[in-house]
Amino acid sequence: MEAIEQLKQEVERTIESQRRCAAQTDALLTECIRAVAGCRAALAEQPPQQAVDAARRAIAGLKVDAKLASATKELHKLVGNMGKGIDRTFCTDIAKAWSGIPAMVPLYDKIVLEHLYHEGSFEVAATLAAEARIEQSEETRQRYLDMHAVLVQIRQQNLGAALQWVEARRAALEPQGEPCSFDFHVHKVGFVQALQRRGRRAALEYGRRHLGRFRRAYLPQLQRLMGCLCFVPDGPGPLPPDALARTPYADLFADEMWDALAERYVVQACALTGQAQSSPLLVAVAAGSVALPTLLKLAAVAGLQQTLELDREGHQQLPVDIPLGREFVFNSIFACPVAREQTTADNPPVMLPCGHCMGKESMLRMAKSMTRSFKCPYCPAEATPLLCKEIHFPPVA
Repeated sequence: MEAIEQLKQEVERTIESQRRCAAQTDALLTECIRAVAGCRAALAEQPPQQAVDAARRAIAGLKVDAKLASATKELHKLVGNMGKGIDRTFCTDIAKAWSGIPAMVPLYDKIVLEHLYHEGSFEVAATLAAEARIEQSEETRQRYLDMHAVLVQIRQQNLGAALQWVEARRAALEPQGEPCSFDFHVHKVGFVQALQRRGRRAALEYGRRHLGRFRRAYLPQLQRLMGCLCFVPDGPGPLPPDALARTPYADLFADEMWDALAERYVVQACALTGQAQSSPLLVAVAAGSVALPTLLKLAAVAGLQQTLELDREGHQQLPVDIPLGREFVFNSIFACPVAREQTTADNPPVMLPCGHCMGKESMLRMAKSMTRSFKCPYCPAEATPLLCKEIHFPPVA
């Protein structure tokens, strides 16, 4: 983003220089026209040769060539710098970042197909599956169909389908008997909708019927819902659109609450069916756009294929880390503080009795045997490998 901002500033400077150059050129042309007009008038009073000589002297005195050259010199320099900036910032030949690995076309087709399912473009997905000869999973397709059927109703501000979806899957949504978060937010929006459309009494009745079982887990939010009732008139009928606009509860009535409910539903539905809540294609493209500048630099220095290394499992990996941001982290990561390497399934993290953690291989190297004691590298405590426990991190929420 910093490179884009710098390029934007260069473009703005170039545009401003072009405007100054155009204004100066217009002024010089106006003076030339005025000088020629004066010479034409002098032809009636002076001999032709004298009038022509006078016109030449007048135009030469304007120094049009020198002034135009001076005005355009800065513009040409800025245009050249802008072109170099574009070349630095944007690279049209992104194929240089390709490592030479054979394209896995069937896998790419399946990723595109899943993206179309995720976006609800089922007719396009059917055409792609037929042309690419992809064996569709009818079960997966039906899951996305069911999800989008409810999603359409939510976007139309109809909660009936969402409530039916929760009731049909309550056992899976509440395995421990605790209220489901999505269920609460559906009824929260239902409370607000009842208040907006039918007034305070209808909202109170809705709250008595549906919100009581959430009081232990969501008491602060329930208190906000009840608090907003103090700012609305006690009467039937819909509320004015700006009834709570200047109150502390205005956010409860924003149109964004339906978008937030739709996002929560997608997360909940995908988690329940084992599907990715974000399109894998969009995630891959977004991550690739972040990593592309580094890949292009590697390709320019030594060629990407020559810089690839093999990890423990024999997979190709880059010689440098490319930070993508927390939004692209889908699993917990632990790096051994001794070896400075990320732990793997073969080299899991272990916790010493003192509470410090390291990689299993580092621990075994320090102990040299399963029964020999070793000193923790971070405190004076001693331990043996038999007393160390493997750590299992939960997935990133």
